[in-house]
Amino acid sequence: MEALYEKLREIYKEKLEEMVEKKQAEYHFLLTKNAAVKLLAWENGLIKDRETSLKEVGKERCIVHAKVYKVKSGYNWRVIILEEEGHKEALLLKGKEAKKYRFIKAGDKVMVKGVVREDFLKLAYGGYIAVEEPSAYVKVDEAQGWCNVYGKVTGKGSDWIEIDGKKTLFFKEGKDRAAKIEVGCEVVAENVYASSSLYAEHSSRIFKRGKVVVGVLKSMEAVEGGVVVDIDGKRFTLDENRACAFLGVSLPKDIPLSTVVKLKKEMLLNKKVVLKEVG
Repeated sequence: MEALYEKLREIYKEKLEEMVEKKQAEYHFLLTKNAAVKLLAWENGLIKDRETSLKEVGKERCIVHAKVYKVKSGYNWRVIILEEEGHKEALLLKGKEAKKYRFIKAGDKVMVKGVVREDFLKLAYGGYIAVEEPSAYVKVDEAQGWCNVYGKVTGKGSDWIEIDGKKTLFFKEGKDRAAKIEVGCEVVAENVYASSSLYAEHSSRIFKRGKVVVGVLKSMEAVEGGVVVDIDGKRFTLDENRACAFLGVSLPKDIPLSTVVKLKKEMLLNKKVVLKEVG
């Protein structure tokens, strides 16, 4: 700790004590002085997050790469079940974080930076989740386990809809959701479970065609203030917030959106994508 303190003194000089107190004040003085010093050291690149396996995450912040097995949510919280080589862990998000990462879905391969273990996994200060490889949207007859599907509604009941005449999607919670979907419309369903039928829980997200565009991404270019995408010949201009949701990222302050577009472009081009909340 003394070594970190001296390195920070080289950066802040006589203002170091003031910066430590300011960091403590950000957390309503619930941080010890040593904890505030560690946060300042991390912000200045003096402490690097180490990469580790999911099962080895401890109290020190680290980086893990895993697949999203399942997503659960409730009022003001969201739990992302991560899986690596058969080992599963729950990452709990609350409040603004839960809302911020609504775009995470079953099957996404993610990097979680700044993760720590308490009774469960959580994001430490400055931590974030980035989608390294988005999961595919599949037709219902190809769906298995926790997945994301799309298709045309060919029948419905009080708590179910039939998709493409092949599988029935049952609403286990919020059964009135079926009433809002008309026969003949196209839907996208995220975070549903597929076996002989499909099952939607509270955390499953259902979008009607008209609010989503499903198609192949032909091009994607960063422009001032956002991104322009071409999906099956139709062009859409996305502001930064919608672009981040489409790309599956929460944009760190020090990384421009154009850099993220370059990194994601080759991964997404000529793949089937879903653009939500259109029209």
